[in-house]
Amino acid sequence: MKYSNDCRRLSQLLITYRNSISILDSSSIDRLKPYKDLLIDLYLFDPDIKEKILELLKYQYYLNEIQQLIDWIIPIFPISGGMLALKGIKQGPNYKLILNELREEWKKSHFKATENQLLDESLPIILKNLTTSTVTQQKTVVNPPAFALPKKRKHKEPKTDHLSTGANTL
Repeated sequence: MKYSNDCRRLSQLLITYRNSISILDSSSIDRLKPYKDLLIDLYLFDPDIKEKILELLKYQYYLNEIQQLIDWIIPIFPISGGMLALKGIKQGPNYKLILNELREEWKKSHFKATENQLLDESLPIILKNLTTSTVTQQKTVVNPPAFALPKKRKHKEPKTDHLSTGANTL
C-alpha cells in the first residue's frame, strides 16, 4: 500500500514519540511543555508540525489539551546569527552550537527570555563553557528527524533539440 509523504511523516512522528513524550503532571506550570519544546525544535524543518503534534495528542488521547495547543501562538526565537556577530563572535564551527544552546535556554524559560536576557546573561555562560571544555566533541549536531524533512525535488534541465540549433539546416 502506498502512502503520501505527509502521511508517512505523520506516522513516523507518532511512532517515535507515542511513548517517549507525555503530558506533565498537573502541578507543572505548563503541562504541554514537552509538546511545545518538540514543536519549537521541529518547526524550522516543517512549518506544518503543529498539526502533526495535535495528531500525536489525539493518538495519546489527550483530548482536553488539544485546544490549548491550537490556541498557543508559536513564539519566534529572538536571537539570530547577526546578533551574535554584533557581539563579536566570529562565524565558525561553534556558531550553530551557540545558537542551539541559546535556544535551549529560551525553551527553559518557557519562551519568555528576551533578546537582552539571552545575550547578556546566557551567552557569557555558554561562551565560558565553550572555552573551558571541549563541547564540540561532546555534543553532536542535531539533525532533523526523517519525518520532519520534506523531500527536495531536483529540477531537471529542459531537453534541447540539437537539430533545431541551426547547425544542420540546408
